[in-house]
Amino acid sequence: WFGKCVWITSPSHTGKLLSNRFEELGAQTIQSPVITIEPPENWQPIDEKINALDRYNTIVFSSVYGVDAFFGRLHHLGKDGRCMHGLCLAAVGGGTASAIAKHSMHCDIVPEVAGAESLADLLLSQCEGKRFLFVRNPDGETMAMDRLTSSKARVESLDVYRQSPVLQLPERVSNLVQSNQLHAITATSKNIAKQAVALLGQTAVDQNWLSLSPSISDCLRSLGCKNVLTANQPSFDDLVALHF
Repeated sequence: WFGKCVWITSPSHTGKLLSNRFEELGAQTIQSPVITIEPPENWQPIDEKINALDRYNTIVFSSVYGVDAFFGRLHHLGKDGRCMHGLCLAAVGGGTASAIAKHSMHCDIVPEVAGAESLADLLLSQCEGKRFLFVRNPDGETMAMDRLTSSKARVESLDVYRQSPVLQLPERVSNLVQSNQLHAITATSKNIAKQAVALLGQTAVDQNWLSLSPSISDCLRSLGCKNVLTANQPSFDDLVALHF
């Protein structure tokens, strides 16, 4: 990536981590997220569920952002990991499991190939009658939740953060696109991919996209994007290993 310019579209600290990876390989990066992470408008229903975690069998974490928001609120309420004693913890992938580990908690279920579908496959075994709490944002995927519900599990959502779209394309990105000096754009979730495409408009279809997973790549192609590379595994290391 030496000398090439990459637009990092992920929010908050994950965007910074990804930007650092590309810069270590000599890239110039623009860290400008297309969505921002916001707290819920009302914490009361979330606090009620956190105060009653013993009602559930499994807590499912669908993103690093969910992990950070959940444990932040847990500590705000004067609690720690002891209130999850006896609960099974599941994560959508290795990055999310690593975020859980930073809070001195072990993740019991992590799919080898990150993603909601792989996670659902693991959770479906003997899920009938069990209670699952999905830590997520209200606009996230529901496929795993829907499959568990169809298998007679009892599924609830804990919406600990919101994603707000950035409404204007950064001027620096716009200038690079117009001068054909933007070499690649990262897409680390479907929501991020959709919003980046929306901001770019018709120019999105001719850009080079670096996708974290096959489902994100499918999303980009459904929006008309032609030049899409997909990481072999959904990790930042595999993403930066891609080359146009």
